[in-house]
Amino acid sequence: MSESPTPGRRRDQAALRRRRASRHVVVGGGAHGASPATTGDGDVPDAETALTDAPPATSSVGGVTSAVPAATAAGDSDTGDRDTGDRETGDRDAGGRRGVRRRPGPLARVSTVTRAGARPLVVVLVLALLAAATTTAVLGWQVMAAHREDAARAQALPAARSAVQKVFSYDHAHLHKDFVAASKTLTPSFAKKYHASTKDIAPKARQIEAVVSSHVVQAGVVDADADKAVLVMFLNQKTTSTKLDGPRMSLVRVRVTMVSQDGSWLIDKVRAL
Repeated sequence: MSESPTPGRRRDQAALRRRRASRHVVVGGGAHGASPATTGDGDVPDAETALTDAPPATSSVGGVTSAVPAATAAGDSDTGDRDTGDRETGDRDAGGRRGVRRRPGPLARVSTVTRAGARPLVVVLVLALLAAATTTAVLGWQVMAAHREDAARAQALPAARSAVQKVFSYDHAHLHKDFVAASKTLTPSFAKKYHASTKDIAPKARQIEAVVSSHVVQAGVVDADADKAVLVMFLNQKTTSTKLDGPRMSLVRVRVTMVSQDGSWLIDKVRAL
């Protein structure tokens, strides 16, 4: 028969069990409880040995149990949190502290390459737009110039017809009236020359009772811009006087320069051809 333990021995055994329980290390949880870590000879190891030899912690996801290293379970896990953007790489400094350095991920690198490749395209587009704008401006200016030239031709031609017929016509019976009417179709500078010539014509015209009438039979614009036109004109001129047996017909050819002043087309120069 075995000797039953005395009360003192039972107290010692209870104290030993409490010490063992206090030094017991449990890793994991839930349904997977851990048993005290022991050495091969049944003695209770110290705390450092128990922590080093502790079995891996387990985790259950969707009913599947997997072992997780103790260091990973106790710390933060970054391996499953990688996205398609930036990735973190850890570096330790001289003090052993862990720092975080961000490195561009695939999408960031693609975005950088895309921006770099887009710059030449933007430059090309800007140059193309500038060229198109310049071409449009030049064409617009040419169109406007053509319209102004057409307007000058359309306005200068009838004004020249009327003005030339007045300048090359007069009647001894009302010379002053005819000269004044002709002067209204001339520029101030050319009107001075015209008045100088009429001073010589008037006495002779009264003396021989001269009557001169001119009619434009052909005219054309040689050159024109917005405010100037050059024309060549053909006139049939009829002259009667006391010195002539009958009317005399003449063909007169002149080159006429017309300018636009204050909204009116006036003769600025006349040259016989």
